[in-house]
Amino acid sequence: MQNYNEKILGDLRRVAEKNRVANAYLISGGTKEDRLFAGEAFAKLLVTSPADVIRPEQEKASLFSVDDVRRTICDTAYIKPYGTGKKVYLVENASLMNVQAQNALLKTLEEPPEYVVILLLAPNAETFLPTVLSRAVKINLAEEKIPEDNEGTAELLEGLGRVLADGQDMKIEEVIALLQQYRKDQKGTAEAAEIGRRGARDVTEFIRSWFCDVLVVKLGGNESLLRHKEAESAIRDAAERLSPEQIGEILKLAEEARARTEANVSFEFSYETLFLGIARIFEARL
Repeated sequence: MQNYNEKILGDLRRVAEKNRVANAYLISGGTKEDRLFAGEAFAKLLVTSPADVIRPEQEKASLFSVDDVRRTICDTAYIKPYGTGKKVYLVENASLMNVQAQNALLKTLEEPPEYVVILLLAPNAETFLPTVLSRAVKINLAEEKIPEDNEGTAELLEGLGRVLADGQDMKIEEVIALLQQYRKDQKGTAEAAEIGRRGARDVTEFIRSWFCDVLVVKLGGNESLLRHKEAESAIRDAAERLSPEQIGEILKLAEEARARTEANVSFEFSYETLFLGIARIFEARL
């Protein structure tokens, strides 16, 4: 078992070092001890203060209720971590969440603070709603491999960042090429629908955070609040061009693109349509 644990820890360390950590993971397979080891090891790599590893408790031994989820996760997620790292929720009995509890958790999974990481530990994925599964990176310990947060996604987001930096001169054909390349790179890693949902989650969060930065600048906020400091010049240019209403419209379009993908509309079509909408808004006069 020692070699197996060392391999898991090595894979998890590489995920953390690349700083491409997702907001939610489902750790399944193996024994309860295996899952707990993986979860605790990952949590330690992500936090800088032991106080930032939170173990949500349930009132009843046989049920992780909607009240438990709200009290221990949802109501505290927006309290910032003590340290400079992540704030990790290590949910050891996630399989005991009923439908109501999972739906309560879904809101936090859809719009998580950037510092929050939720680790759901369960024997298997069968007890979870599809909407919850689509927002979590799946780690199956039975496969003896911890998947790194998608490098293909990182390349896609980097490319889309370059497109956004072009503002009103953004090239839709470049967006199409990026989306097609992402799909090609991911072929064989999951079913087509799952690839689309995963990409939709990551791209929507990227668009949301990028234009929230634009809104921060537009409203005169401190630059220390920006999540995309590497794109500060482009963000300031966008803030000059766009009104708060237009920024809000872009954020709405991003959520609509994700909703279409969740409804099994083509990932490429949904996000090509989104960027066409963003380009149209950039071209409009204030």
